[in-house]
Amino acid sequence: MGAQIQVSEVLGYPLCVGEPRDVLELLWQLFEARVQTHVVTLNAEMILAAQREPDAQKVLRRGDMYVSDGVGLTWAARMLRKNAVHRYPGIDLAFDLMAKLAKYQGRVYLLGSEEGIAQTAGERISAQLPGLAVVGTADGYFTSSEERMMVERIRNAQPDLLLVGMGCPKQERFIAEHRNELQVPIMVGVGGALEVFAGKRSRAPMWMRGTGLEWAYRSMQDLSRFKRLGMLPQFVFLVLRQAMRRAA
Repeated sequence: MGAQIQVSEVLGYPLCVGEPRDVLELLWQLFEARVQTHVVTLNAEMILAAQREPDAQKVLRRGDMYVSDGVGLTWAARMLRKNAVHRYPGIDLAFDLMAKLAKYQGRVYLLGSEEGIAQTAGERISAQLPGLAVVGTADGYFTSSEERMMVERIRNAQPDLLLVGMGCPKQERFIAEHRNELQVPIMVGVGGALEVFAGKRSRAPMWMRGTGLEWAYRSMQDLSRFKRLGMLPQFVFLVLRQAMRRAA
């Protein structure tokens, strides 16, 4: 393999180290070497959910490359003295990959969200990145009996990049279970990014992104997210407990 993934272990997950541009370059090297790569854009909520559900944890651990999506993990990395881990939101990674592929007439497939969202996202992305071919779109509400057909549709489209926005662990499970059949070089779980690409939701202002407050903006847009904030103390406790164990 031409490129090696440099990682730091944070809460049991091997997070990529380096600035976002370094992570992007590494992923591109893997792509050029034709090393199939499942990228998990990891955040605190996903880690806590995986702790509650053993099956979800098994799925989450089947990724090839882990990127710190949320400010919670970058804080955890600092607390655990893993200072080389930087936040790289999944939506930014997805867009950067598409922009890079556009320069080489690359191909992307968008899967997930509600009916029509992926299609609208594809239309907007095509207008913004004219060199990129959106070779297929589909919503994430297919049944188990339709899943095989969905896999075949994606494989036949021959994308270079597959973005799956179905939430954790559903998106990670879909990629992990079908990666060999999909035959896509880069596969990324992107959560709600397709809704942003489609213009259904907006991103936080740059100053909020820079200060790590994008989660607060997203919660204001979607009040159901406020319920999830109750998990933050659990995550803080988890990190502090591991930090104390390391110091002992």
